[in-house]
Amino acid sequence: MLTHKDKEAPLSPQKEADQHALTAQQAQAAQQQLAILQAQINAIAPDTGHVHIVVTRQNNVLEVGLFDTQSGGPPAWAVRRHPDDKIVWTVPHDVTINAIKAKPGTDPLPIDVDSIEHGGSPGVSFKATVRSDAGNPGGPGNPSTKTYDYLIDVTYKPAHGSAIGLMIDPEFIVNRP
Repeated sequence: MLTHKDKEAPLSPQKEADQHALTAQQAQAAQQQLAILQAQINAIAPDTGHVHIVVTRQNNVLEVGLFDTQSGGPPAWAVRRHPDDKIVWTVPHDVTINAIKAKPGTDPLPIDVDSIEHGGSPGVSFKATVRSDAGNPGGPGNPSTKTYDYLIDVTYKPAHGSAIGLMIDPEFIVNRP
């Protein structure tokens, strides 16, 4: 047997309007939090199609940097890409990209390397396309992320002195819907 306490009274028009306003405020706050989180992620791992490899030598100290702009913009030690996206690693005239490959014992790097421009000579870029099956499958409203450990094998030839081989150790992150 139902009593008066068991029945829910309908909301008054004012209370219903207040509830809708509260829901809209909560949705707006969630969107703002998502935007803040996305900005933090972009600062750590930019979603960029270019990684500029910079190698310098001063007073016999080598410095290596990975940036998403040639002018030394945000660091790109970790980059995000999506299936079918293009990516280009560029180097100055005194650096040669010998290879870009997965670290031993890890998943293969999910890229198709450009048949023409894939390093091999001083100043030559390394171009690739992220494979369409890269990353872990996600679903509607549930994207997926997978990180690939890889190495960039380069040779730096300073103006004076011998060539120096370097193995650079960044991260490649694939976001997949």
